[in-house]
Amino acid sequence: MVSKEEIISVLKQVLDPDLGLDIVRMGMVRDVDVKDGEIFCDIVLTTPACPAKTKIEQDVKNVLDKNFGKEYKINVSMKSEVKRAPDNPSYKTPATRIINLDNIKDVKNIVAVYSCKGGVGKSTVSTNLSLALAKQGARVGLLDLDLHGPNIPIMLGLVGQPKIRNSKIVPPEIYGMKVMSVGLLTDNSSPIIWRGPIQTTAVKQLFEDVGWGELDYLVLDLPPGTGDIHITLSQNVPISGMVMVSTPQLVSIIDTVKGVNMFEKMGVPIIGMVLNMAYYVCSKCGEKNYVFPRVNIENYLDGKKVDIIGEIPIDPKVAECSDKGIPIVIEDTDGEVSKIFMDISSKVASFLSTIAVKNSIS
Repeated sequence: MVSKEEIISVLKQVLDPDLGLDIVRMGMVRDVDVKDGEIFCDIVLTTPACPAKTKIEQDVKNVLDKNFGKEYKINVSMKSEVKRAPDNPSYKTPATRIINLDNIKDVKNIVAVYSCKGGVGKSTVSTNLSLALAKQGARVGLLDLDLHGPNIPIMLGLVGQPKIRNSKIVPPEIYGMKVMSVGLLTDNSSPIIWRGPIQTTAVKQLFEDVGWGELDYLVLDLPPGTGDIHITLSQNVPISGMVMVSTPQLVSIIDTVKGVNMFEKMGVPIIGMVLNMAYYVCSKCGEKNYVFPRVNIENYLDGKKVDIIGEIPIDPKVAECSDKGIPIVIEDTDGEVSKIFMDISSKVASFLSTIAVKNSIS
């Protein structure tokens, strides 16, 4: 009878396409067993949103079938276990931290969505990215930190104040994810007129007073600009990576580069850039029309490695869905824009998994 050790040795031939490491070394091979003429094996991916899931599964089945298929029936079960990304260098020690992070100790990855310029669709990206991750099986939370323009509740159709349990705010759940926003605690028609110190206190409370529970990803919808909130978060919250949002035109790209420079100085990894309103597809002929003049982004990034992880077209459906509180990833599941957001979510998950694995085996 073939031994478990022989099976594990054969599985070393299967490589993760992103890292080039074998799946045994990465700790993805679990619960290998041989029983009654059958081989059983669990492959535990580093995220349910793994873009290489199908390839890895097929490679595992092929190598096992090639070596043992004549004598044994092959059973491969695909599972996932999200790893925690390493803390960024500017993240302070507990003694100097001004935000108590006990309520997010069970959050594995914190993804911040940011744009230096307002009005480029940051909240739309935050919402649909979060939903795309949740649809792929991840445990997701979305925290709206755009204190002066908390639009997330409108985009998700959320109304009413959240409940309190054991002195903690219970984030409402919708479409399989948890959500919290200042917009759920204030009157939508009243402006929020807060100076810097009050904003910092509000952000502090949204982390300390909300019971997030266990999450694979907590997505932060940041306010535009380069102010107190951004510095406070970078120094006090273990942000795993940033997703930058911009439109293709020069003025937006220049402002986005300012944000890239700021977060690089704070030691926060940049996952990539999403170009929103990148083009318009003619409904009659299907031709792509670039409404905004496109600039050579690489020229302005000055050699920085910031990948474009998605280009979202101008589509009236996106705004229509947000206005009625049913984001496009939910309303138009099979549509082109939804597929783009699903692809973006896979790239975000893959980036975080890669740095987590590299950190664990280094």
